[in-house]
Amino acid sequence: MEPANTSLSDFGNQCIQRHSVVVNPDACLMHVLQIMSRVGETVSNSNTLCASCAFVLNNQQLVGLLTERDLVRLAAQQRNLRTTKVSEVMTRNLIICQEWEAQEPMKVIKLLRQHRIRHLPILNEQDQPVGLVTQSSLRSVLQPADLLKCRYVRQVMAENVIHAPPTDTVLE
Repeated sequence: MEPANTSLSDFGNQCIQRHSVVVNPDACLMHVLQIMSRVGETVSNSNTLCASCAFVLNNQQLVGLLTERDLVRLAAQQRNLRTTKVSEVMTRNLIICQEWEAQEPMKVIKLLRQHRIRHLPILNEQDQPVGLVTQSSLRSVLQPADLLKCRYVRQVMAENVIHAPPTDTVLE
């Protein structure tokens, strides 16, 4: 196990999953499902490839995201996955993070929690996807003590401190 300070100094590089399934907006959902299934089988228990979602790229630009959760929802709705295109069901209004911003653990965690998302696409300076941060990639990098190193005393201190002499009862 690495020392905690190493994981924080290189946080962004370690928690970004840099290899993801990439599909075209015109791809058939059944085809994407097959790709994601094969990836999940061949790389289980590995953080090197994310099989839980697919980047939807058009001209090297991220235009959407398709997750396993989306596919399950569509199957439950009994949509025909053979005739439905990715562009019809992908998430378009993405919450994203720039690669330089992903170096700050608390910022990444805040984005995931604030927007209740499980996949955070990471973009470079040219707004091209370089990877993805997920809850599991965060857990694999951060130790609980690492989170304490990211916070300031002012964030966790109590502003209304109760003061009482040691001779008082708790009820008093």
